[in-house]
Amino acid sequence: MKKIACIAFLLAMVFVRAFAGGKADQGSAGQTPGGFSVKIDIDSDLVGFTHTDVKNDGYVSDAPPVEDNLVHFLSNGKYGDGEIKFAYTDPKDRFGGVIGVDFADIPEGGFPLGDFYGWGRITRYTKFQLGKFTDRVIEKIGGDKDLGVLTFALNKDKDFDFDTTDSFGLGDDTIAFLASGYVGPVALNLFVAPDGYHAAKNYSVPGAVGGTPPIEVKGYYTYKVGASLAYTLPTIVKVAASFRQEHTEGAGSSLGYIVNDYGLYGEVSALSNIGLQIGAGYSGRLAFEDGEGVESAPVESAIHLDLKYTGIDRLTIALFDNISFSTLNKDKTRGYDADIAAIPGFDIYVDESVFVLYNELNVFYAVSDTFTPGLIAMNYYGMVTGRNGAKGQDYGKD
Repeated sequence: MKKIACIAFLLAMVFVRAFAGGKADQGSAGQTPGGFSVKIDIDSDLVGFTHTDVKNDGYVSDAPPVEDNLVHFLSNGKYGDGEIKFAYTDPKDRFGGVIGVDFADIPEGGFPLGDFYGWGRITRYTKFQLGKFTDRVIEKIGGDKDLGVLTFALNKDKDFDFDTTDSFGLGDDTIAFLASGYVGPVALNLFVAPDGYHAAKNYSVPGAVGGTPPIEVKGYYTYKVGASLAYTLPTIVKVAASFRQEHTEGAGSSLGYIVNDYGLYGEVSALSNIGLQIGAGYSGRLAFEDGEGVESAPVESAIHLDLKYTGIDRLTIALFDNISFSTLNKDKTRGYDADIAAIPGFDIYVDESVFVLYNELNVFYAVSDTFTPGLIAMNYYGMVTGRNGAKGQDYGKD
């Protein structure tokens, strides 16, 4: 079993937001403003402090070194969600488009193109959108930071790491199509993002002796599809559900994974008059290798709890919590052999379980409309047992 506590303090956070452009006048009540607009959003992590504490209880391999406390400037050169976005909306709300530059990717050598899409309204109650974008069924308290299901990976002889899904998002890095329909307070979105077709091929088995026939790998598509449903009662409550399926690209003889992400989230805004917002939700993930089915795929789950208080002028306090967990009985794990397990005193298989806890505290104070320094403190705790479903495998550290 492995227990890990990792605390990261991001000190002196500075948010700089500037808005400029040619937005049209509001006009009569209910009219949507149109014209060009420009938004600049810089989220700069000035100073970061990281403390890593590794505790080991029953591992069968050498433990990794405990990392020294780390203090870094500009958060290793990253700039959070820094972006500049140009948008146009037809004054009659019939069509529009967005071009975004995500300069947060520049220090890592990435292409700085952000959202890039156009949209049009078919009727008053339906619209479509085509391009590169990220669309969420609901904006969680705290913005677009959706933790989804947190996973905890043990990299033998390396550092450990946490990863997260985006169970409330229908976005994609490739060209995607989004169709939306509205009926009163209900909104329905359908999302399609084709990626590519991988032709059938023959794959030679590594280390195979002469005469061994190659493995025939059939052709397959990679894609993302999804749907979302939202219900909103202004100033009272917002509830939304989302589902997304992705077929990833395989390697070698693998056909890739079929990943199913889904989420349900609700936000109570009825207490906003006293500056309090409450959000709660559930995220799930079921991922399995194409062709193998779901027998050896644990259902990964996460529970969200978000609180935000703005009842004091210029001060914002927020708390975000995520509990992620999954279990898989040993007879469902990969490589399980009932005959071997039945040998008296020779049961090498164990149940798998994963538990990850995430907490984040935000405190911000608005010095002016465009300058808000603050403090963010984050804590990860991860525990994995029975990894690979077999004793003697990489499932804990001593």
